[in-house]
Amino acid sequence: MPKLLVTAVLFWLGAVQVQFLPHLLPWNAILCFVLVGLFAFCSNKWTVLTAFIAGLLLSNGCAYVEMKRSLPESLYSMDFIIDGWVVGLPTRSDSALRIDFRVDHFLHAAPIAAEDTRLRLSWYGKPAQLRPGERWRLKVRLRPPRGYRNWNIADREHRLFVQRIAATGYVQDGPDNFRQHSSVRVAVLDQIRWRLSRFIADQRPHSVASAVVRALAVGAVSYTHLTLPTILLV
Repeated sequence: MPKLLVTAVLFWLGAVQVQFLPHLLPWNAILCFVLVGLFAFCSNKWTVLTAFIAGLLLSNGCAYVEMKRSLPESLYSMDFIIDGWVVGLPTRSDSALRIDFRVDHFLHAAPIAAEDTRLRLSWYGKPAQLRPGERWRLKVRLRPPRGYRNWNIADREHRLFVQRIAATGYVQDGPDNFRQHSSVRVAVLDQIRWRLSRFIADQRPHSVASAVVRALAVGAVSYTHLTLPTILLV
């Protein structure tokens, strides 16, 4: 078997091993793996073992960075004000407007910096008109990004983790919610998708086919609740 192929397979196996660990590697275990990797790299017989260790440590480091995105428990189940940007495409249901919000700061008892923290918020009642690229100050209450463990249902917690959603929650009505300004340099792709979606919706506002076209054009399945056979029929 070619040495390059063996190296690639071992690197992949090392990266996969992190998913089976009960917890991430502590610093002393990482140090031991680094020393073993250096020994294997300098050895003519065990050089390929370095690929396995490199994959393991790289995957462990990436997992650590992602886990650091989680918010402290003190921020859950209490009201506070946040500053940030609307990203993604706002979606409206019968009861709420749902948005993805990239937080710059948590204006809590003391300002907590939270760069690039992404939240999924619901705004019930009569929400304001929000669009991607707008900067808002909102009063919110957050919940941990958890799901149900019932059998044969979608793993919501896993889906939120993959989408890098640090928490979910809802906006509370009041004077603390207001638009600050907008920028053409924030969420540029999402702004283009939003304009395209609005253009399609304005052409045929009450058409079922229009909702399907919007979902396919901008990649937002939430614009239609139709089943697959109905979509194919349309």
